[in-house]
Amino acid sequence: MVTAGSHRRLARPVEDAAFRIGREAVVNAVRHAEPRRIEIRADFGANTLRLEVHDDGRGFTTEEAEAAHRQGHFGLTGVQDRARAMGGRCDLLPRPDGGTIMALELPLSKP
Repeated sequence: MVTAGSHRRLARPVEDAAFRIGREAVVNAVRHAEPRRIEIRADFGANTLRLEVHDDGRGFTTEEAEAAHRQGHFGLTGVQDRARAMGGRCDLLPRPDGGTIMALELPLSKP
C-alpha cells in the first residue's frame, strides 16, 4: 500500500465506506481479473480521501459490466451507490497497460 498526504484516522463513516469499497475492488480483481499484482494507493487530502486500487488483470468491457448487472451481480453498482451516498464518487477505469483502476474519492466532511 502506498500512502500520500497527512495520514490520520478519519471519521468512522468515511473509513467504513473506504474499507468496504476498497475490499470490493480487491475481491472483484481476484475473482474475475486473474491479476498478478494489486496495488492500493491512499491519498489523504485536506478535504478528501482518494483511494485507488490498481490491478494488472484482464480488465473488463462496458458490455461485460452490463451483462453482469443483468445477471444479478451488483458489486460495481453497489460501490458507486455507496460512494454517492457519502457525497463522493467511484470510477472504474481501464489501465493503459491492461487491468483496471478503481478510483474512489470521498469528502472528509458530511455532504
